Amino acid sequence: MRNGQFLSLRLCAFSLILPVAGLVGHLFLTACKSKKTTSSSTREVPYKENAGKTKKGGYSLNPADTSCGGYPTLRIETMPGSCVGMVKHSEDEKFQPRVMLEIPGRVGHFLITDFAAWDPKDGKIWLLQSKTNASDVIMTPALRGLSVPHQISVGPENHIYFAEDNRIRAFPISAIQGTAEIPSSAVVDVLTNLPGMFSGEQKNSMHPLKHFTFDSQFNLYVNVGAYTDHCSDFLGKTCHEADISFGTTGSPDVLNQGAVIRKYSYKGSLKAGWDPNYKIVAQGLRNSMGLLFTSKGDLIQVENGRDFPESSRPFEELNVIPAAQIKNPATLPPHFGWPYCYNYNETSDEWRGYSFSCDPNVNKNYHAPFVFLPPHSAPLGLIRYTGGMFPNLKNKLIVPLHGYRSAGHRLIAFNTDPASELPMRGGKGSFRDDDMSGGTSAFERFYPEHPSAAFSEEVISGWYDAPGYRPRGAPVAVTQANDGSIWIADDKAHAILRLAKPDREMQSLPPAPRPNLALAYTQLSAELPGFKKAYESLVSKVIRTSQCEGCHDNYTNTGDATSDGLHHMRYILAMGNWAVPGDLKGSTLFTKMDPPGKSAMPPIDKPYPSVQAATEALEAVKAFILAMPAREKLWKVKSGSTSALKGLKRGAPGNAVCGSLPSGYHVQAVSNTPATLGGQKMLEVVVGKPSALVKESICQQYDAFYVAQDSLEKLFNP
Repeated sequence: MRNGQFLSLRLCAFSLILPVAGLVGHLFLTACKSKKTTSSSTREVPYKENAGKTKKGGYSLNPADTSCGGYPTLRIETMPGSCVGMVKHSEDEKFQPRVMLEIPGRVGHFLITDFAAWDPKDGKIWLLQSKTNASDVIMTPALRGLSVPHQISVGPENHIYFAEDNRIRAFPISAIQGTAEIPSSAVVDVLTNLPGMFSGEQKNSMHPLKHFTFDSQFNLYVNVGAYTDHCSDFLGKTCHEADISFGTTGSPDVLNQGAVIRKYSYKGSLKAGWDPNYKIVAQGLRNSMGLLFTSKGDLIQVENGRDFPESSRPFEELNVIPAAQIKNPATLPPHFGWPYCYNYNETSDEWRGYSFSCDPNVNKNYHAPFVFLPPHSAPLGLIRYTGGMFPNLKNKLIVPLHGYRSAGHRLIAFNTDPASELPMRGGKGSFRDDDMSGGTSAFERFYPEHPSAAFSEEVISGWYDAPGYRPRGAPVAVTQANDGSIWIADDKAHAILRLAKPDREMQSLPPAPRPNLALAYTQLSAELPGFKKAYESLVSKVIRTSQCEGCHDNYTNTGDATSDGLHHMRYILAMGNWAVPGDLKGSTLFTKMDPPGKSAMPPIDKPYPSVQAATEALEAVKAFILAMPAREKLWKVKSGSTSALKGLKRGAPGNAVCGSLPSGYHVQAVSNTPATLGGQKMLEVVVGKPSALVKESICQQYDAFYVAQDSLEKLFNP
């Protein structure tokens, strides 16, 4: 049920006599059963639920299950006739896979880059070998000691090319021998002196990962991401972000700037290399994490846009750099808008009145997005599907959405024009967005009617976190395997997944349960003064500081216009693993800020004034997570029911009905072990002092409160 919406139902009353010391007299409860509403959305799942489930990376699975193309089927909503199987999960939380490549000529053998939680000394390339099912999967390190590796690709002379933050290197396919590590002598430098994550001891960039691609002539195109979110050192004037050290005065020469795509011309052989005198083929692209050439020579790019406080803007982008510019880069390369423009022709707040026009009809150098992508969805890859396993995807562009916000954690596909191989667009389009109130459904949102609007379809839909079943999806990149299956790297779940055809009969079931934790905890805060105090401290010491404010939609869910002061809590809890009760290492809000002064958050352009300030902020986060009631002790009044709250004084006779809990209301059990009272099972629940639930004056003296268990259902029931 939505917050504030209660069913008006005919209630059925009955009474029970409970002759137990300390709880005697008549307990009057009201309870009704209502017809359950089944979501209209369906998914494909195994015909029978598997027994003996275990957890791998937060996923519930049966290791003996081989129903999804030889791998255990995960409860993830996918397009009809498909399923997602667990190929490999690592217990090492630093394993964060980014990009995969099936080795040419070696079916079922994949190379996987692992940027190891931003550790500049511990990145790896793994070799994963699999024949037909999960039981024969072997994953061994092929290269170690890399600095945040990301892209990996096949290039000239039968070499595998891979990118670290500050360089691109290569090794011959022949150097991959069984499970032995690739000898360092086989690895050669291709490009060096790329702007890295650090300059000396100073963090240099918010977007240091390097993505690259080759054209048909083996010219090399490399993403150099923006060094900040929105060029904060140059607000209101020309953005000159330097690539030497973050925080410098910048350079007017676009060759020295970030948010560009560089072209390095191939000199005919690996030994001769690539001309270090690169050209810029596009600028104003904040972070190009997906690059793909068409056969016509146009370069398709997917763009991670800047952060506005609102969840509805800006749209992410799919851009097209024309073949003519790719072949002969202009002195003034085409500009795709960052940081001045967003969406189609709108000007960023900080540059209103500045001379850069965001009207493509006025500013001929400005290129508007070719296709809109969902806002804050963080596209981190791009492939054209050419396999035979899914005929319905043939020649479509598939984009993984890595973002944790409501429009992210999906795989979407675009129809393409057969002649241009570019996405079909018609001035109208829409995307799917999670119901962030905690419901299981997604709803359709429409783009503004602009040339850049286009419709997409969901290959994997609504991959929201469902405690006990799965974590929130975070697909980084996808690759098409030789057999037409689609392999997916999920860096948050430390997992390699595979989208394939199911091996046996499937039936449609509703999506995995999604407890409305946001509603539950906001209701419970009224009864838990310690928890509410910890939340208020979190807001004042973390959320409303300049280090965090404005980075995450102002920490307010779309459509949340309440004035109860709890909208920040609803936002945090709607994000899945941002705050996991009692689990600091499992809570992103904590791990992103630890250790103080050296953490991933806040961003480098919003540092805390001192290590002490960062420590105090981290302590506020810690106190909030540890004050959260355990999810396993949360219960909800069943739909269509009301439940009497019964109070008593411990060790004294007598009790009274102290209040009535409406349908959908949440309580915390003192213990999940019920007491059998007068033949009825009762749960003791936590009630605060004062309490919004206690209505009778006599109940103010009571110190124990009970609710009939049969009127409740567990909120978290994996």
